[in-house]
Amino acid sequence: MFISSIFFLLLTSLLSTLTSSRPLKVSRDLLASSTNLYLVTCSPGPPGGFPGSLPGGLPRGPPRGPPGRGPPVGGIPNIGPNFTAVAYFASPISPNSTQGNSGQELDSSCSPRPWQACQGPPGAEPDKVSIISNPAAKWEGATAQARVFGGQEFEAAIDADAGSKTKSSISGKAKLDNEEFVCFKDGETAIRIWQPDLKARCTTDYWCATLDIGDSSGSM
Repeated sequence: MFISSIFFLLLTSLLSTLTSSRPLKVSRDLLASSTNLYLVTCSPGPPGGFPGSLPGGLPRGPPRGPPGRGPPVGGIPNIGPNFTAVAYFASPISPNSTQGNSGQELDSSCSPRPWQACQGPPGAEPDKVSIISNPAAKWEGATAQARVFGGQEFEAAIDADAGSKTKSSISGKAKLDNEEFVCFKDGETAIRIWQPDLKARCTTDYWCATLDIGDSSGSM
């Protein structure tokens, strides 16, 4: 009952703020939920990957563009050799996480040595990840749509001026199948992809918390 009351108050505050001109800053801990999405921009590793690997594959969305190019996001041209992706975590992560979800401690000696020479870049490892655009495309001012995580419909609409907002300010919304999310500015949190078919270091552009106060674990 107490937790439900907290979520109700938070949801009321969020919806009220969406109609106002004041940016809302919300603690990541207060928005702890059973579904967390992270919109990230990643730098991939070299062909063949880096030494070491973790179990599991990387689900990818279906190709939606010419051969060798990923889908544009909301009509915005691809802007570089990196890629944008959506990462799913079953619970909120620490911005300074040094451990992947597999429980494997990351090699702290990666700093100041190049991260490519170690067991992987620093950052938390997502439970699921799907590429949205390759090469990367801006999230801001566009609607990103893709089939992710093996068949779920994903959509994200980030405000055109979100890039100039302060960290933790409301910056847009997202949807995974029928589950609604509110998205916040980040720009710092490190995430790593360390799969057999793709290894990359990523920076979280925006993180999105579910507005579903019930148990959303069944949707994943």
